[in-house]
Amino acid sequence: MSEHNIIQLGSILRESREAQGISIEKMAARTHIKVEHLINIETENFEKMPPKIFIKGIVAKYCEVCNLAKDEMLDRFDRYLIEDTKVNTRHDKLFKERKKMHSKWNFSRLFLILFLGLVGFFIVIQASSLLLPPKIEIYYPSSDLSSDAPSVEISGRVLRTKEFMINNQVVNVDKEGNFNYVLALESGVNNILIVAKNNWGKTSEILRKVIYMSTTSTTIIPESVDTTTSTITSNTTNITPEQ
Repeated sequence: MSEHNIIQLGSILRESREAQGISIEKMAARTHIKVEHLINIETENFEKMPPKIFIKGIVAKYCEVCNLAKDEMLDRFDRYLIEDTKVNTRHDKLFKERKKMHSKWNFSRLFLILFLGLVGFFIVIQASSLLLPPKIEIYYPSSDLSSDAPSVEISGRVLRTKEFMINNQVVNVDKEGNFNYVLALESGVNNILIVAKNNWGKTSEILRKVIYMSTTSTTIIPESVDTTTSTITSNTTNITPEQ
C-alpha cells in the first residue's frame, strides 16, 4: 500500500493505543479481537484482514477504547479504500499491458527460435551433403550368396546421391532413395559393383558376389551292345598211327 493512500491509519491507531499505555494483548482482551488482526491493522497489512465491514468494526473498537473520533477515522478508512481501488485498477491495467507485451515478446522470441532452428537444420543438411559421402543401404542381397536362378533382384536405398549405378548401368531411384534392379547372371562368380556419387564428386561403393550354379545337365545314352552268339563247329579227324 502506498503511503499517501493509506493516510497512516494504522500508525494513528497504534500510537493512540500506546499513548493509553495499552498493550496489544490487553487491546485484544478489551475488544475481543484476535491479536493477529490488531497487528495487521496497525501495520496496515489489510490484504490479510477479513472483509471491509469487519475492518471498520475493529477501527470503531479502537476509537472507543482510545477516545478517537470514530466518524473521522472511518472516513479515513473509506477514502483509503477508494484510493486503493483506483491504484489497484491502474496496477491491474499496467499488469495486463505488460503481460500482453510479454506475451507478444514470447511469441516473437518463439518464432525467432523456430526460424533459427530451421535455418540451422538446413545448414546442417547442406553441410552433411558437402562433407559426407553418399550412403548406400543394400537390403538384398545383404551379403555374398550362391543362387541357381539366372538373375538376381538387387534392392536398397541411397542417401545424398546424385548418380547411382550397378555394374556401370545407371539405376533410377525414387524420391526417398529406394531402388530395385534386376541383374542377369552368368555361370560362375558374378561381381556386382554398386556405386553412388553425390553433387560434390564423392563416391561410395559396395561389392557383392553372387555365384550362379546352373542346374541344366546332359544325359548320356550308352551305345547298344550286339548280343548275337557265334557258334563254332569243330570237325575232328581220327588218325590211325602206322604199324
